[in-house]
Amino acid sequence: MLKRLRRMAVGVAIGVALTLWVRRRLRRRLDRGVSAVVPGGLSGEAAGAVRDSGARVRAAIETARRERSRREAELWADLEAEPAHARAPGLSGRAAPPVAVGPEGADRARR
Repeated sequence: MLKRLRRMAVGVAIGVALTLWVRRRLRRRLDRGVSAVVPGGLSGEAAGAVRDSGARVRAAIETARRERSRREAELWADLEAEPAHARAPGLSGRAAPPVAVGPEGADRARR
């Protein structure tokens, strides 16, 4: 009976020792792997990318505004160059006043 008890105790001790050793080894490998994949300066790079994307969005909006103004001027020039008799009746060369938006505006637009 003591033989079985001793073998069981040795087996449990070896199992616990191996479990602890494997856990420590895996943790070291994971730490090394994570540090290889995620450098310390990653947060700084991410913050820089966010700042750069904000600047790119502002530049894109400014470019869109310039292009819209340029195209609008081009369209007005084409409209003003067109003979008056070729225009639709009531079109004086400038846009009509905007239609009100909302429940009341929708009713007026349908009438």
